[in-house]
Parts: sequence; C-alpha cells; structure tokens
Amino acid sequence: MIKIYSPSKGEKEMADWIENWLRERNIPFQSDHAGEAYGGNGRNIVAFVKGNTKERPLGFAAHMDQIEPCRNVNPVINGNIISTDKTTTLGGDDKAGISAIMEAVEDIIESGVPHRDIYLVFTCSEEISMMGTKHMDMSMLPCKELVVVDATGGAETLAYKAPAMEAIEITFKGKKAHAGIEPEKGINAIGPCPADSVFHIGKSGKFDAILSLYHDQGHIACKTLDFEKSVTLTFGLPFIRSSVDHGTAFDIAGKGIAGCISLIESTKVVAEYAAKQHEKKEN
Repeated sequence: MIKIYSPSKGEKEMADWIENWLRERNIPFQSDHAGEAYGGNGRNIVAFVKGNTKERPLGFAAHMDQIEPCRNVNPVINGNIISTDKTTTLGGDDKAGISAIMEAVEDIIESGVPHRDIYLVFTCSEEISMMGTKHMDMSMLPCKELVVVDATGGAETLAYKAPAMEAIEITFKGKKAHAGIEPEKGINAIGPCPADSVFHIGKSGKFDAILSLYHDQGHIACKTLDFEKSVTLTFGLPFIRSSVDHGTAFDIAGKGIAGCISLIESTKVVAEYAAKQHEKKEN
C-alpha cells in the first residue's frame, strides 16, 4: 500500500486498491465521483460491515491522499519501524489509519466477535482543504458517529474537537458616480486594511463604514469605542431588525440596575431607518 502513488487529486490507484481489498473479503461498498468536482481523479468510498448487535452504527474513516513527493516510495523496514529512504514522504498520514482500520476489520471477521454495524469511510483529497469530503455524496453514509483515524498519540486517545480553518476569497466592489455631478452616490471601497489599525483610521472619519469579516473583529472595536451606544442592525431581512450590542448581561439580570441607554439607541436606529424606508416608498 505504501508504494501506491496517491497524491491529492490523484488517488485513483489507491481507491482501486482499497476496492479490490473490499471485494476479496465480500464487503459491500459504494463510491462517488467527488474528484471530478475539483479536477481530480479520486473518489470517496464507503463500505459496510453488517453487525449482529443492537448498538448504534459506528464509522471509521481515513483519507487516501498523501503529501508530495510521494512517487516511487521506497519503504525501509527496520524491525517494527517502517520509514522511507528520505527521498519521498512515507504516507503514514493517513495510510497508517487505513491499515489500522483494515486490520481491525479482518480481526472482527476472523474472530467472529459480536459487533455493531460498521461503516468504513475512505476519503480523497483531505490534504487540500478537505476537498474530497466537501464534495462527498453523503447519502452513502447514514452513520451519525464516526471515528477519524488520523491523529497523533496512542490508539487509546480520542480527540473530540480541534481548531479548524475555512479559507474564503471575497471581492468588494465600489460604486461609480460622476465626480462633478453626483459624487455622493459613489461608494469608494478600499482594502483589505490592516485589522490592527483599520478602526483607528475609521474613527478619524476617513471611512463611512468598515466591513469586518467576522463577529468579534467588529464588536471588540465597537464596544471599546462606545459600549452603551453601539447597536446591532441586521440587513437583508424584509423588516428592520436592531438590538442592543452589549449581550444578555445575565450577571445583573433581575437586580434592577441595568441601564436603558443601549435600548434607547437601538430604538432610535429603528425609527431612523423606518423613516428613510417610508420616504423612499413615497418617492
């Protein structure tokens, strides 16, 4: 398995090998065409091992791709340790996970030990922002509990949460207007601006508005600038929605000491926007 060339977007040979392994053991499986969605030739595979207990189904997952360079891998075996000849990656991430899953399944089949329904999930292109699972046909996997065999540490350790990142690309476009006739109708969109100074620049009056890319990035600055008078206004709804910006304040709830400034400011915002909408309808 280690010698199979299986880079991200190029897992076809590895997928073929796994499917042959499943056929030899009469384990039914399904696969999709996930790789076609992002220019790859790989696919996700979901296999099913019928259980004989009433416990909820459990899935085990590992990914088929490995980081380059991984062509012509030459494994070096020294006792219980397998390494490379230092010219390629080994592919332990995550072929070690695949082999562990397969060994466990073979032991279950050979020993006849009672077990629940088991789903085996082999995914493609994990190393490039989880592209394989993002385009996976989820109808193949009815199982709701899944152990991903792809982490450091001993087999007795389960990681139930971890940091993650979602990379997005956004383009902001301004709005042109005649500079001599109606410059006020234009929108000057600039950026990206440095997050550590954009609010300081905005406070000077250079910007009419600042678009933050996530909740706390904007709220920290707004609450620092004016905790009581900053409000939240939600756009894109068929009605005007505004709220106070300070949160629920559970620590002072029911004590009769909460201030009303934020609520008044939020109400003012609603009244202002309602008046503007009414004016637009009349015109």
